[in-house]
Amino acid sequence: MTKRLFGPPPHSEDPYAKLTSPRSIPVDQLVSVLQKEIRRGNVGNAVLAACEMLSTSADVAEHLWGG
Repeated sequence: MTKRLFGPPPHSEDPYAKLTSPRSIPVDQLVSVLQKEIRRGNVGNAVLAACEMLSTSADVAEHLWGG
C-alpha cells in the first residue's frame, strides 16, 4: 500500500474520531453535522449539534468556538 501524498489525513488521525458525546454521538460526526446544517441554513439542527458539543467536554467546546 502506498502512502497518501495529498488530501486530508486519514480519519484515524482526527483527535475527535474516537471521542463520543454524553449521548454516544461520535464528535467527528457532530462537527460534520454542525458544518453542514450551517451551510444549509438549518439553524435548529445546527444549535442541537452545538449544544451536544458543548456538553461533551471543554476541549470540544473550545473547538466549537474556533479555538
